[in-house]
Amino acid sequence: CLMAIVPFIPCRWWRYLSIPGYFALIGLILLIIPYGREVNGAKRWLYLGDKVSLQPSEMAKVAIIILTALIIEKMGRRRLQTFGGFLLPMVPSAIIALMLWKITNNMSSALIVMAISLLVVFVASPRYKEFILMGVGGVAAASLIVWYAVYSAGKGTFRLKRIVAWLNPESQAQDTGFQTLQGYL
Repeated sequence: CLMAIVPFIPCRWWRYLSIPGYFALIGLILLIIPYGREVNGAKRWLYLGDKVSLQPSEMAKVAIIILTALIIEKMGRRRLQTFGGFLLPMVPSAIIALMLWKITNNMSSALIVMAISLLVVFVASPRYKEFILMGVGGVAAASLIVWYAVYSAGKGTFRLKRIVAWLNPESQAQDTGFQTLQGYL
């Protein structure tokens, strides 16, 4: 129903709603601390009654797209070519990503929020050299993390165990590899 209404909302309304929406999102994430309900070991949801729930991280993805686009529009493409101009649209995303990671313990949503912001900046930017360098650096960092996870046999954090389970799900079919194996079916 909502998807049928959104195309008819004028673009200028999104501009007006972007900053209040961002602060409302911060408020929703902070509400998880006292009012969030823990489900399967994760405290990421706010419940309105018994049947209606919302996950602020999902709203963050839309809010960051709109706010990042607004910041780039106000700055102009020329300023986006400077280092400071590149970082400025990323600051609101970094704040939300940090909150999602630390308050809801949801690193995957935090990374997605940062990736969305980076993608919006990439689309608006006339220069791609920096993005290629960041991509190479990101692949190198991810490779080191996977190597460390395999080398340590997944000992330690939950995330390292998930990486090992993703690489060899059969070895942990009853535990962290179960979901990956179900994806094969």
